[in-house]
Amino acid sequence: MNRCHFLSRSPWPGRFVLLCAWSALALGQAPLASAQVTGAYVRNFPANTQRASMVVTQAPILLLNDLPERLSPGARIRDSQNLIVQPATLTGNRYLVNYVREFTGLIRDVWILTPDEAALPLPSQTTQPASANGVPVSTPPTY
Repeated sequence: MNRCHFLSRSPWPGRFVLLCAWSALALGQAPLASAQVTGAYVRNFPANTQRASMVVTQAPILLLNDLPERLSPGARIRDSQNLIVQPATLTGNRYLVNYVREFTGLIRDVWILTPDEAALPLPSQTTQPASANGVPVSTPPTY
């Protein structure tokens, strides 16, 4: 005994589901297409970022510029697509990275750089903007 005669015989529920699927597909593809056209995601690094060549020997031990260092507990390593990766997956490979130390001296955050990011200067190496008379903006005026 089928009590829902209207929904079983009407073509509208099937059309509604099909319409929802098509609209979800169309809305879902629009951001991907615009991201491909506009280019890569630009990452902003902290001001205390340092740059080095990194090789993970055995997690949490790594080599930064061929000097042994240690990752802090809970350290985050992000790949060139800004996804978090496990240190063990990077073992034995050399990467150019930006990194930040925590107050204990351990490595806290690591970003594997793309070739475009590697060509840019570090945030700490950029100069501060100057006003028209050449005095840096952050300097208070003296009277």
